Amino acid sequence: MRLISRILSSLLLSVIFFHDILAKNLDSRLSIGAGYYNFLKNGYLEEQYGVPGGVFQSTNSRDSLAYNLELYPSSKYKVFGFLQPNFGFIGTHQESFYSYLGLGADLYFGRKKNLVLYPNFAVGYMAGDQNDIQLGFPLEFKSGIDFLYRFRNEVRIGAGVYHISNAALGEHNTHGTRNPGTEILMLKYQIPF
Repeated sequence: MRLISRILSSLLLSVIFFHDILAKNLDSRLSIGAGYYNFLKNGYLEEQYGVPGGVFQSTNSRDSLAYNLELYPSSKYKVFGFLQPNFGFIGTHQESFYSYLGLGADLYFGRKKNLVLYPNFAVGYMAGDQNDIQLGFPLEFKSGIDFLYRFRNEVRIGAGVYHISNAALGEHNTHGTRNPGTEILMLKYQIPF
């Protein structure tokens, strides 16, 4: 909890002292990514180390390879002048599929505004066999942050860290709510068009 409050307070101070942190970006972007799905192995940590993490399910909690495709429309579609909508899809080789619609904001740092933080939130639909981890409900929420380097030609390369969970909407016969959640680490390549 302390880490989250430090990150949020740092972002707030950055916005106050760096007034042009929300630099203009007019292009639409297409993002492709590959990464590691369920890298904290929810359930396994609880079994081995007593770390809480939702309903215990180590027999179904596996990591898997993930791939990602996202579209960021041009800045003329921004909400409140700075929140950029995005549409995306995450899939895994263990047959988990997540389609989503979200909002995020580009926060630029550095003298040339080439370092970009993109905090984001999305809501979406989880489908497939989910052989890596059963998330317990088709409606899932994704929150996370992208750390990107922006080149002169607006191409971006970086990584993102995300958490997907159903906010305790799922039900389980013996445990009540079912909300194990999962974490994703994704390498990303974004091109403007």
